[in-house]
Amino acid sequence: MDEWAKAERHAQLAKQLYLTGDFAQAAKELRSAIAINPYNSSWHFNLALTLEVMGDFEGAISSYRRVLELEPEDLEALNALGVDLTRLGHYDEALEYFERAEQIDPTFEPCYCNRIVSYTRMGDYDQAETMFYLARQVKPECPLCLYNISESLYERGEFHRAIACLKRTLELDPTHPHANARIAETFWAMGELYLAKEYFLAELRNDPGDVDLLLELAGLLTELGQLDQASEKYRRVLELCPDHVGAHFGLGQLALLRGRLDEAEQQFRLVLQMDRHYRGAHQALAKIFLQRGEK
Repeated sequence: MDEWAKAERHAQLAKQLYLTGDFAQAAKELRSAIAINPYNSSWHFNLALTLEVMGDFEGAISSYRRVLELEPEDLEALNALGVDLTRLGHYDEALEYFERAEQIDPTFEPCYCNRIVSYTRMGDYDQAETMFYLARQVKPECPLCLYNISESLYERGEFHRAIACLKRTLELDPTHPHANARIAETFWAMGELYLAKEYFLAELRNDPGDVDLLLELAGLLTELGQLDQASEKYRRVLELCPDHVGAHFGLGQLALLRGRLDEAEQQFRLVLQMDRHYRGAHQALAKIFLQRGEK
């Protein structure tokens, strides 16, 4: 078989594997294609996307850099690289790539939209808001911009404005990822616990397998005193991730609140078997021993 045709075959197989959710094998096939023909920028871009899904942002960044070596004015690669650099906390470098995209095409809205996040994480909320208004000049109703600026507003303590932006996000995109959860977190920060619960449940209906969301909701339910419901959420986490140390710790806390000291001790000892430095576990065991008088 001709080597170039073989590379195309690897790339096509990678696409099929990606669509079926076999990301590790898709990445392997793309690397095989790139090994034969390293000059196809789209394969490097697709590899970066695949690595992102797998949570390998360092690897994705390397692939996006390779795209830009081949296509220095690729706007999507510049933007995606900026997003991943922001994820890893490299904010100054991320801004450089967003600015390069703006210089190439000032009407490329994502270069403003995603700078909102970079500036927010840097604590420069005024610049974040400036980027929001620049983005709106290009695209007046962008759900991602509204979602991104909500984080900046939340950090500034402007909770009502943050919620208004998030609700508008959902009007424009009813399935926008994490928007309901962010509303829930904002209501929680305001002390509106029952409203927070309502929005957490709405998010959970969209993504019932989100472990982090289940843990957050379990924490809220514990604060509400709804211990049976909190326990159910922690056990659901353990169904999805049997070795999740945080879920075992949460069950231990619930048992302690109920006065079930033996059950609590069992959970906290299990936590320390899994992670001997888990924060709070030693202190929790100490509380149990004090309650028993075992000084």
